[in-house]
Amino acid sequence: MKTLFISGIDTDIGKTIITTALACALSAIGKKVAVFKPIQTGATKKVENSWISPDLEFVQKYCPEAIAKYSYCFELPATPALAAKEAGIIINFEKIKADYKAISKEVDIVLVEGAGGFFVPICSGKTIADLIKCLNIPTLLVSANQLGTINQTCLSAFYAKSLGINLSGFLFSGKNQTRPTKESVVQSNADFIIEYSGIPFLGNFPNCTADKSFDKQAFIEAIKETDLLSLFSRS
Repeated sequence: MKTLFISGIDTDIGKTIITTALACALSAIGKKVAVFKPIQTGATKKVENSWISPDLEFVQKYCPEAIAKYSYCFELPATPALAAKEAGIIINFEKIKADYKAISKEVDIVLVEGAGGFFVPICSGKTIADLIKCLNIPTLLVSANQLGTINQTCLSAFYAKSLGINLSGFLFSGKNQTRPTKESVVQSNADFIIEYSGIPFLGNFPNCTADKSFDKQAFIEAIKETDLLSLFSRS
């Protein structure tokens, strides 16, 4: 696998943390990695009149060797559709596709981080799911081991599969996990999702927000606790 789209069942589910950790782990095994953020909203800083993507800034804090690029970046913390409208810009899928193809030529692996979940509106009649179909790349579904996860994850998986999106698997992020969860609960949730959705479980990513000293090496070790790297050993 040369590329992976990282999506999720919700916003603030841990996509950026997992994307960053994966970039660190892939770089550590000698891969030249790019992180591509097609659309960023909620930017707060500018350099030379260009918005800085907070998600890509986070990536480069821990993985400075990774190439990090975006196609569109907006100030308004809202859906891409609304943020673009407020900025007077029309989001063009062909531009995103061209940017993706260009960055793909520079590296071994491209990690593409989405915005929110599959149904997030991008422009008139188009959503994140449509963007994934346009790029035609395998997708990781980031979930969370929390109440409601079976329903949320399966609904997301069913919708993606109905559109022909290739789901490589799902992962439990520990980003919003406020207390330890019994292993039996984690496995039970995973088993139900596997049974109902038919997509592989790639592991339980550790809680990344509990330790303020979380660093690059810790990210790499966290990835090793999952089966994510196995995706990139496949043809």
